[in-house]
Amino acid sequence: MNREVTRLVQAGKYVAEVSVVSIPDDGAWGPYLSLEDAKKLQAVEKALKRGDLKAASQLARVYELRPVAAEYSRRQQTSNLDDAADDRTDT
Repeated sequence: MNREVTRLVQAGKYVAEVSVVSIPDDGAWGPYLSLEDAKKLQAVEKALKRGDLKAASQLARVYELRPVAAEYSRRQQTSNLDDAADDRTDT
């Protein structure tokens, strides 16, 4: 039975969620995509690479990736641990 699945396509700082149909195969090579869906994935990837977000958005949901500062996360976690330790020593 065919089922709709989401494939992620990433190019540079963009990622797209592309809906395609997964076609099961009783053999060792399945599941697979139709030629039309494979071309759709390729078109989204090419559009993202050239920065054509409008074209990519017509075929998929497009997101911009932004890095998260790991140093901030570590400092915040350490601060939270210090606060918890202070709370235990106050009692």
